Amino acid sequence: MRARLLRAVGRRRGVCGRRAFCAAAGRQPVHPEGGAPFGQTDRRAVPKDDRVHGTAPDLSRRDLSDMRGNMALTISTFDLTNGAVLLRIICSLFFFPHIYFKIVGNPPPALGFFKAAGFRPAGVWMRIAMVIELVAAIGLLFGIYTQWVALVAAASLMTAAMAVCFANRCAKWLWNLNGMEFPIFWSLCCLVVAMLYWGQP
Repeated sequence: MRARLLRAVGRRRGVCGRRAFCAAAGRQPVHPEGGAPFGQTDRRAVPKDDRVHGTAPDLSRRDLSDMRGNMALTISTFDLTNGAVLLRIICSLFFFPHIYFKIVGNPPPALGFFKAAGFRPAGVWMRIAMVIELVAAIGLLFGIYTQWVALVAAASLMTAAMAVCFANRCAKWLWNLNGMEFPIFWSLCCLVVAMLYWGQP
């Protein structure tokens, strides 16, 4: 036991002596077991992946992967091989002729329908319908809040179907007889779009 204590004291004195010698010679003292100089961290003990320069390429690759994912989402918005996307775009494009005939002309051709259906004032209601249809068309076309704009579109088209009944003073069904078949079918298509996109961002 005494021999061990003497060896430990001698080793400690040797370390202190090396420190004093290196300080006098202007050199950095080195640990006797071959590690880093006293007061410094041994870089060999630090994993390469934990160093700052080692993690930078990984972050760049992760960012690049996120960018590719966002591009894929943008492309899939107009993937015409997807039935849900195709139905959404069709429901959107059908609105634009109706919007057009609520804008052009003096008065616009659609104004007569609103008067016949009993909307008062007809011009104001026509413009309200135009704004709703424009929001629905753009939202469905570009997939913006798809489920919500699809529900708005469905409600608007159901209102149009009832307006057809008021304009005809009776409930007609066949579209070629000025019935409500077409707006109801279109409204159901918008409901299907809302169901297909429900829960998606």
